[in-house]
Amino acid sequence: MNCFVRASKYLYRKKRKAILLLLLFLVINVMVSGTLAIRASSLRLAEELRKNSEGKIMLESLDRQSGFKEQDLQEIMAAENINWINRISETNCLSSQMFPVAGNAESEDLFDVHGYDELEKDSPFAEHIYRVVEGYFPQSRDEIIINKYLAEKNGIQVGEKILLQSIEQQAVEAVVTGFFLAGDEERQTENVATANRIENQLYATTDFVNTLYGEKKFINAVVYVNDPELLGNTSGILAEMYEGRAVISSMDNTFQRLSLTIGQTERITFLILLMTILVGCAVAGLLLAMWTRGRKKEIAVLVSLGVSKGNIFLQMLSEELFLYGLAFIGAQVITVLLLPVVGGRMEHLQGNNSMLQLSTGGMIASLCAGLAGVMILTGISVFPYMKKQVKEVLSEMEG
Repeated sequence: MNCFVRASKYLYRKKRKAILLLLLFLVINVMVSGTLAIRASSLRLAEELRKNSEGKIMLESLDRQSGFKEQDLQEIMAAENINWINRISETNCLSSQMFPVAGNAESEDLFDVHGYDELEKDSPFAEHIYRVVEGYFPQSRDEIIINKYLAEKNGIQVGEKILLQSIEQQAVEAVVTGFFLAGDEERQTENVATANRIENQLYATTDFVNTLYGEKKFINAVVYVNDPELLGNTSGILAEMYEGRAVISSMDNTFQRLSLTIGQTERITFLILLMTILVGCAVAGLLLAMWTRGRKKEIAVLVSLGVSKGNIFLQMLSEELFLYGLAFIGAQVITVLLLPVVGGRMEHLQGNNSMLQLSTGGMIASLCAGLAGVMILTGISVFPYMKKQVKEVLSEMEG
């Protein structure tokens, strides 16, 4: 009778022991698989957060007349960890087709026009200070968005063209794409300069403002980084490059706020995984050692019948591997059923990209590690009897 047949007959004969060990392996595998799924989800979420982070560095020029030139921005883009730059321009302008809302009597009748590469970011609109009430943000170099009160004062409609002039009389025609409101227009005092009144703020693209300038010049630059974890290093590099020319500040609220929660989840899941493996190995090892000790007579009988020690070891190993394999399959089924329930209760891991899933790589690694662990534990439990001489084993049978 070969070792595999003996193994199956032994498991059938010792059902209670087999079921107990099967349940132990099942619990261990469910906990390991679930923990690995949660940990993998945390890592995926951290990577997704890192890619989509709004980590950025703000450079404010100390000399608004000179500002940053195109060459400066090219040097910034050449630095490491730079994703893209939101260029910001600003200038005063006049118009022969519309009149500003009057401010301080001593101030000039000027408009203040702001240009952004991405107006939806880093502007009062991004901070919800201003809101678009009609139309849309400027997309091309000849488009502009104005205050609704200013539009009503001058009878301007969305889609109309207006002519703006720089202080140097550089004229540029723009299409009004929309209106915005701040909600604080009526709370302004009469001491506010005309160009500083909310109603007289115009928003366009940097290309439009630079056309009014007559040259490419930017008063501020918001630098977005690839890896928010390197934000401090990148900020230090830019501080050295523009020392004495710019005030530099950094912001990564989104990443810092969420990465702390994700990091805590990773550490907790790693601790649970480690404790599960250690406790599981200890309990399984003790059970196998106790059961192997109780099989001394069986081992002695097999030895007396001429069965080799290697064959006996293969029999015991086959028993444990079969039970572990069965428990592993059952654990994967249970884990797949439980993960949606667990994921639904973990609010900080909600999202399409953070859905709890079993990865093929994790399952294979878990299976291989488990099989290796079973082989080692079985070897340790059987080793005291395998190292004995045949005569010693037979003499123990008599005892």
